[in-house]
Amino acid sequence: MEIIHQIQPTPYACNQTCLAMLLGIPVARVLEVFPSEGMTPRQLHAALDRCGFEWNAFQFGTLICDGFYLDQRDDDADAAAKQAKRDGKPARESPDGMVSELLADIGRRFYQGRRPPQKWLQDQKPLMMTLTWPAGWLKTRGVSLSVARYREILREIVTGIATHGDLAKIEYFPSYLQHCVRLWFVHNGEELYYRQKGIRDALDLGILKGGAPKAPVGPDPMDALAAAHRVLASQKRAAKTRKEDSGQTTFF
Repeated sequence: MEIIHQIQPTPYACNQTCLAMLLGIPVARVLEVFPSEGMTPRQLHAALDRCGFEWNAFQFGTLICDGFYLDQRDDDADAAAKQAKRDGKPARESPDGMVSELLADIGRRFYQGRRPPQKWLQDQKPLMMTLTWPAGWLKTRGVSLSVARYREILREIVTGIATHGDLAKIEYFPSYLQHCVRLWFVHNGEELYYRQKGIRDALDLGILKGGAPKAPVGPDPMDALAAAHRVLASQKRAAKTRKEDSGQTTFF
């Protein structure tokens, strides 16, 4: 594979520039997806997975397998996992990690070997909009889900597409995935709502009857996912209304 050298446009765009060189596209197009404030190690690892690249992270420079090598670690995630282990608690699953995992699964199933890497990178935002849409559906109804259950529902939909869908006829996968996700909620949303509402009401009733005080919990993961969906949707609306230079190739 021939790699054409590019110069990073900002002091914090080194990871984005490397990814652009691997994909053979201008770094400006990568910056549309990963802004120039800096690309975290987790984002870089996920992007490499989604684009079908083999890589290995290392700390001490020992090259143990073929592929691209990254001398990077997610220190915050490592520290949180170690603290949870010391406390005897399972590490809390993060919404962003769950979305990255689902995107990587979609990339392997429906893009790798079927569509060019450039197309996969281009579809990142619409795919993330679809994967975060159910959180807004839940929040408007006043109920929530654990990250594990949220992932289970979306993985069920993705697996159903891979098993029963006519992949050769799917021209634009983000739209097809969006259709399948919304159809799942048309058929199963009411049952899911009443189940989660029943759990919430039972907990609230126990508190009112003088039961044990509600244990402190972390932030609702659906809040973060719903907020991400709103940001992505606003970017899409802004892109539609922005006047485009006819001589400039756009990413979307």
